[in-house]
This record gives sequence, structure tokens and C-alpha cells, in this order.
Amino acid sequence: MKILALACVSALLACATAGAEPPPAGPTPAPAPSRKPPPPKGCVAKGTPEVEIDHGPIGTGKQASWTFKIYESGAWTYETKDADGKAGEPKRGCFAGEDLTAIKADVAVSWKVSPVGMHCMAMATTEDKVLVNGKQVFTEKMCNSQKLDDASAKALADLNAKMKTATGG
Repeated sequence: MKILALACVSALLACATAGAEPPPAGPTPAPAPSRKPPPPKGCVAKGTPEVEIDHGPIGTGKQASWTFKIYESGAWTYETKDADGKAGEPKRGCFAGEDLTAIKADVAVSWKVSPVGMHCMAMATTEDKVLVNGKQVFTEKMCNSQKLDDASAKALADLNAKMKTATGG
């Protein structure tokens, strides 16, 4: 009788495990780390930027600062520092197609600056320096004593909009 009972239990176990998958051999491998796709071929942040906008304090004031650069290839970089000068996580990317064509058109404007007759007397604490091909073409700050011509002002607004879209700012 014991043999018959053992045979029945063995048969039941065999049936219960017949469709089950065997246990994995060894530890489960970790998933591969997610990687950002590489930038388009030739998109390199190298040489003098075509456009650079540096935002920072005037004088020795302690304020956050950032620098946005666009290179001929369409590569862009965005670097920040907090008020104590500690660097933040840099951001990088690449403009291409219509965006890059529009940027090149913005860079090509005259960048004409003219004095403003009367301006307010408030003291600015920060300024944005705009450089094109390594040459400073304009400094933007509160109560500025200079202004850009219409085409240059539109180009700067377009560049700022592209920067904000690219950096998520």
C-alpha cells in the first residue's frame, strides 16, 4: 500500500511540474544601461563658437551664471555655475536642418548697435554678453544705454528662443 501511495504522489508531482519552466541557471543578468544616442556625425563642439551668450554678474557680485555656445557644426553647449561658482551639470546637443539654417542666418545679421539718448539710472546686477565668431557684438542689461537695430534684435530673440528650447529653460 505504501508503494502505491508513493507512486500516486510521484505521478501527481510529475503532472504538476510537467509544463513548468526550469529554474534559471545562475543569477539574472542586469539590464543594459540606457544610453543616449550619439550626436549626428560631424556635430562637434570645436573651435571658436559662431554664437556665444554669457550671462553673469556685473563686477564682483555673487550671482548664478551660464554660458550658451553654438558651433559651426550645429553642436551646442550650455554650462552653468551657482552663485558660489560651483559648476552645474553641463548640457550638450546638436542643431540640424532648419534650426541650423536659421541660426546661420541670425549670425549673419549686421549686429549694429546704436546709443540710446535717455535711459533709466537703475544699476544692473547682471548682463548678457553676445559674441559672434569670438567678437563681442552687444551687451544686454537692464537700462541699457545701447540698443540693437531691428534685424539684430530679432536675431538675438530667435537665438534666445532656440537656447531655451534646447536647454529646457
